Amino acid sequence: MIIQPDYFTHYKTQDLCALLNDHNGAIYPIRLWIHLTNRRTDVLEEATPRKVAAICHFRCPDVSAEHFLSSLIDCGLFEYSDTDKSLKASNLREYNAGLFRNWENGKKGGRPRKLKDNPNETQVKPKDNPEL
Repeated sequence: MIIQPDYFTHYKTQDLCALLNDHNGAIYPIRLWIHLTNRRTDVLEEATPRKVAAICHFRCPDVSAEHFLSSLIDCGLFEYSDTDKSLKASNLREYNAGLFRNWENGKKGGRPRKLKDNPNETQVKPKDNPEL
């Protein structure tokens, strides 16, 4: 999984830390991204506040799980869909395009194997020098 080099100083990460009043708040999205990549997806189905808080190992008695989930959405790192109650990681697929592409190719059987011998059609015998 690729994380951008400026992740810890990015404004969205800093916004999340401010919303949670937790200077270690940057680690929570990483835990959720790891959970999603282990399942080869960028969408968490049935994303209840307690489920998201448990995946992220969020344990702060002063902040509710509902506030934690809304903070992840408000800072722009995740998008919530009310229709199917799913949580989508913003830009995870774009930043890790190679990883997602390899997973899709693996479903199709992966990369085609190299041929041991070239087919006869491509092995043309060299001809004499052409006449001038």
